[in-house]
Amino acid sequence: MDRITPILAVVGLASSVFAQTSRLVFEASRDGGTTWARDLVASPLDFIDIRVRCEYVQGSGGTVMGLAGVSFMPTLSPWTSGDVVAPLSPEGMGVDEDSMLYGRVNPFAAAGMGSASASGLLMSQVVGDTLRFAGSKYNPPASLSWGVAIGQNPLSLATPPSSYSTSLNPTMFRYGFALSPDNTARTLVATVSISTIVSSRSRWYTSALGTALNAPITASDILSATITVPAPGVVSLALIAGAFARGRRRRR
Repeated sequence: MDRITPILAVVGLASSVFAQTSRLVFEASRDGGTTWARDLVASPLDFIDIRVRCEYVQGSGGTVMGLAGVSFMPTLSPWTSGDVVAPLSPEGMGVDEDSMLYGRVNPFAAAGMGSASASGLLMSQVVGDTLRFAGSKYNPPASLSWGVAIGQNPLSLATPPSSYSTSLNPTMFRYGFALSPDNTARTLVATVSISTIVSSRSRWYTSALGTALNAPITASDILSATITVPAPGVVSLALIAGAFARGRRRRR
């Protein structure tokens, strides 16, 4: 047994070394996408952009050539009746990352979800105090794949080839919303439940012809974004403190 134990240890080490995972990263912006952060302080009536990136965490074995796909159901809560979500691109068409449009970011709209698809048109839906994005025919608890289906064609099928994304950290989905005029303090969380990520993984191409590997996603691989709307008194105190600090610097 003493001679077997070190061998098993080496096998276990090799498995961990070659493992690869991926992360889903949510980020928010209140300046039209000029700057992004996972923790944001906002005010009533602010317009907020949310982007979702899929990040490949490289193991020591293999080579990847870009994101093949992932299917998930992003959510935002707590949502109120005074909040307003921006419309998504029509018929599930992709949008350019630097545009002011919302939906799946090109070239990751190859897994199209239009009105003729089995899951229906991709749309936002409010359930209780949660805004979610899914196919219009989504009927919980069935058909988790009717969330946001992300995918690009392999390099051999990309038209034009220059449209293919080799990024290992691409932005794949964007949405936007306007905060309610209500100044009640709250913290919104943009995230996704691990239970709504199909097979709890993303897939990454390893060849131009479409061969791909699975990169597992765990709950700890979901990096949520928070948008905090502080109480009016807290905002006033912060402004006063800032003005006092600036005044002290001028007097020095």
